[in-house]
Amino acid sequence: MNPGTATRPRNNTALFRDVMLHPVAVASVLVMLLNDHVLKHRWPVPITGKLSDVAGLVFFPLLLVSLRELLRRDSPSRRRHMVAAVAVTGLMFATFELTPALVAPVEHAWAWARAVLGGTGGRPSLTTTFTADPTDLLTLPALGIAWVLGDAQLRRQGAP
Repeated sequence: MNPGTATRPRNNTALFRDVMLHPVAVASVLVMLLNDHVLKHRWPVPITGKLSDVAGLVFFPLLLVSLRELLRRDSPSRRRHMVAAVAVTGLMFATFELTPALVAPVEHAWAWARAVLGGTGGRPSLTTTFTADPTDLLTLPALGIAWVLGDAQLRRQGAP
């Protein structure tokens, strides 16, 4: 067999390594960081809120599949995992946007997560605010970008 035509062996972390470093995934994280820590404070207009939503909807399903694959090395990702990640992301996003009663618990959970991860010097801090806004549902089509990136990687890996 010609080495140039041989398919490389399936690497269970390929989705994590390749998709998480895809320019679109990296850009979505950078957009979220820049938007949440600079743009929203300087220009508090509706578009800055939507920008973070789009970036998060692109990134989060890829993160879910990548974490699943990283934690379950013996079980390679399949399309159903990408479908589940996109669906869970969309459902959770819609639930938070349509349920104002969840805003405070989400803010507190995020504050504690940031404290645990070292982002606030070990103390919970409510520097990021969440707002339930049904118009944010207009950003749900951004999940299609995550699907296209994840599906293309799964096809490269030969996943069913």
